[in-house]
Amino acid sequence: MERIDHRHHDLPQREGIPSDGEPRPSLSAVPEFAPADSEELRFTLKEMFLATTLAAVMLALFRSLGIYGAVFSFLSAALATLYIFPHMFPQDRPRQRMYFDFVWGIVMPIVCLLFDPIVFKNGDFAGNDPLVFPPQQPFSIENLSQIHINPTAYYAWPMLAGQIATLEMVLAWGKSLRPVAPILAGFLATGFVISLCLSVFLVLPAALGTLFFGIGLLGFTPIFTCFAYFRRMRLMWFVARGERSHEWQLALAALGIILCLALAWAIGTIALNAVPPKATINW
Repeated sequence: MERIDHRHHDLPQREGIPSDGEPRPSLSAVPEFAPADSEELRFTLKEMFLATTLAAVMLALFRSLGIYGAVFSFLSAALATLYIFPHMFPQDRPRQRMYFDFVWGIVMPIVCLLFDPIVFKNGDFAGNDPLVFPPQQPFSIENLSQIHINPTAYYAWPMLAGQIATLEMVLAWGKSLRPVAPILAGFLATGFVISLCLSVFLVLPAALGTLFFGIGLLGFTPIFTCFAYFRRMRLMWFVARGERSHEWQLALAALGIILCLALAWAIGTIALNAVPPKATINW
């Protein structure tokens, strides 16, 4: 794999020399990763300023354009992660992967949850209720109070929140999470499978919505999201190699899957009993 440039995160690596003195497999031996992929996340001051500015612009778009602002965010995210960042950091592949996974694994799923018109919000799939955020209505607390929630959302939202939080941990702390890396790999494997299922479920509605209304582009987000989760799942799996036996690593990954599903089920059940569907939500 081509070498990355000498940025602040490309420091001398000790990947294969753990504290116990026993050699551990290095990420350098994995073709799709470099040692810098497992480093803790660090942003420069310029990058933090740029991220803050972009967040403010996105919020302004949501308030003024409603769901079309979210569509514009999708197009901007695709342009940035597939063209701009690769040209900004042509030799820094880990940096490109980090930006891609951050945007499509964290930012865009949140945008889609806010502006989801048919999957988890807006009552049933028959279209008996009006759209949650029609194009002519901006994002506001008053519009949020009119949301009708599908019962599936009570379990899906905690699940997706857990996936986003897990990906944030993996991006932020990298190989520092080696002791629990197999469990995190199990969490991210669950997110990958769910994103993949959503991709299959939404591909036809997204294509039709893009042709007729233009808002269907958001339905293609899970395609990028499942790729981000799959990559970080594999990274956590490789980071954990050599820490325990292969059988223990598989068992801990299975434990991560079970914990992920159990937590989402428990939180969803509690929320479903506390605020039943169609109930008025006071914000």
